[in-house]
Amino acid sequence: MARLALTDLRRGTVILSSDPAQPAVPVLPEMPGSAAGEPYGVACLADGRLIFADRAASRVVCMAEDGSGFASFGTLGSGEGELRLPSGVAVGADGRIYVADTGNCRIVAVDSMAADGWQTYGSKGGPTASDPGIGRFSQPVALAADAGGVVVVDAGAARVVRLTTLSDAGWDASAPGQLRAPVAVALLPDGTIVVADLAARRLALLTTPSAGVVAGIVDDLLPGPTAVVAVTNDRLAVCAAPAGALLSVERIGGVWSVTLDRWLGPLGLHRPAAMCLLP
Repeated sequence: MARLALTDLRRGTVILSSDPAQPAVPVLPEMPGSAAGEPYGVACLADGRLIFADRAASRVVCMAEDGSGFASFGTLGSGEGELRLPSGVAVGADGRIYVADTGNCRIVAVDSMAADGWQTYGSKGGPTASDPGIGRFSQPVALAADAGGVVVVDAGAARVVRLTTLSDAGWDASAPGQLRAPVAVALLPDGTIVVADLAARRLALLTTPSAGVVAGIVDDLLPGPTAVVAVTNDRLAVCAAPAGALLSVERIGGVWSVTLDRWLGPLGLHRPAAMCLLP
């Protein structure tokens, strides 16, 4: 398994070595009192620093693995420079930072940790039988980004949408009823969307535009996926609950198989929320 950064709602942010026998290493800031109170989504900036959403403080935080280079933006509210219970974060191919501003039912994008180039998209709402809900989110909780745009997990509406830009243009979505409780998302290099569907106890594979869910990965080791990250086009790392396991999901000859990488409980990790791949 590759090196991973993992956020745990009890322990904070930790680094998992590629060697399962090694302990989890906590990421602690050099500035006392600046640690995230409730870290959730996590991603990696081009300079190697980790960026994650601190839901308890309604802010986004970044720092290096050794705790140096601490920076943050966001205060509680709904205006420019303000967030409310942010959950997911992602970094685009151009370095732009995207935040699932869950409490404000919108997506926020900034150019850097200085929060310059602040842009928002979305408002509270959701799809209806006659309206796909363009620009309306019920509960955006997780994000993934690539050169093609941004993928948003709208947990409250049990759907996943892809935005080419932060506007009503380039909108695409999973079909109604295809997902039950999506909580996390990853993008394979070929553009396939992988969704951790907690209630359906599976990983759902989607292609866009318009194809929706095309396949599912189900296994006895995968009772409830809570976090997923693409390691390669044919390998995923997945956190499964309530088993408390880190799993390797690999595609060989077109068939996906699931194997145990390590148990998380002995590492002091009991509520994993999100993961990202480290360089």
